[in-house]
Amino acid sequence: MGLFRTVHLTRPCERCGREHPDFVQFKTDNDRLEEYGLGQIVPPDDALQPGRRWSGAAADRLSDAHFAAQFALNDLEDRKLKAAGWPAGRDAIREDVEVYLDEDSRIQVHFPGEDDPCRGS
Repeated sequence: MGLFRTVHLTRPCERCGREHPDFVQFKTDNDRLEEYGLGQIVPPDDALQPGRRWSGAAADRLSDAHFAAQFALNDLEDRKLKAAGWPAGRDAIREDVEVYLDEDSRIQVHFPGEDDPCRGS
C-alpha cells in the first residue's frame, strides 16, 4: 500500500455548491505521510519539485448532507445491482485530481473542469 501525502482544502459541494472541508491524497516517489494546507509554501525535496504534477484523489466530493443522501441512494442501487448479479461498489472518490508546486513552491490542487474553486483550510 505505501505512504502518501495529503493536501487539506475547502471546496464547493459538487451538488449544492456549499463550501466544505476536503482533502486530496497523492503519492510521489518518496512519501512520509506529510500533510499540507492548500497554498502552503513547501520546501522542495527529492520527490516534490516545482514543475512536476502528481495524480491525486479527493475523498469528499459532496457536503456531509449530500454525501449522506447519495450514500443512501448508492446503497439502494447496490442492493438492486447485487440482486441482478452485478458486483457492488459505488465510489465517491474523484481520481482525476492533480497536485503540484507552483513557481513560488506553494502546493496547489487542480480539479479538471473547475475554475480554481479550492481554498486553503
